[in-house]
Amino acid sequence: MGPTGPPFSGGAAARPTPGHRTLLSVSSFLGDLLSNAAARGPSARECAALFVLFAATLVGWTSLAIARWGLPQYWPVVQRLALVLVSVGGSLSWWWVNASVEGRPIVHVSYNHGLTTGDLLVAPALLLAALLIVIQAAPLVRRVA
Repeated sequence: MGPTGPPFSGGAAARPTPGHRTLLSVSSFLGDLLSNAAARGPSARECAALFVLFAATLVGWTSLAIARWGLPQYWPVVQRLALVLVSVGGSLSWWWVNASVEGRPIVHVSYNHGLTTGDLLVAPALLLAALLIVIQAAPLVRRVA
């Protein structure tokens, strides 16, 4: 019970407040977005632009880091970690938006799921992330052994 009686007891209190309506409409919009995410997707042109932006970000960032610090083992840990996060995050994002440029299936997991040639476009980004993780972990492994 609120200070003036039970909420939504009738009259003016039964109507949702403007903030409440906004919250309901936003939650409804988010629910629709998540439930229909597979049905909506960027066009092939938009997918290509997103991929070019992702690849240019990784190439530019890596080039700047090499120019500044040299080999990746000399980069600050924060730089390596951030580049790993961007590489993996961008790769996962690519797999979510690349529906219009999937290409031929390579491996079928189920009727609607599998590995396609479009999915392989992010393999270099994942290899970069794996390389940076190995470079970070190599000194730790040597100390233990």
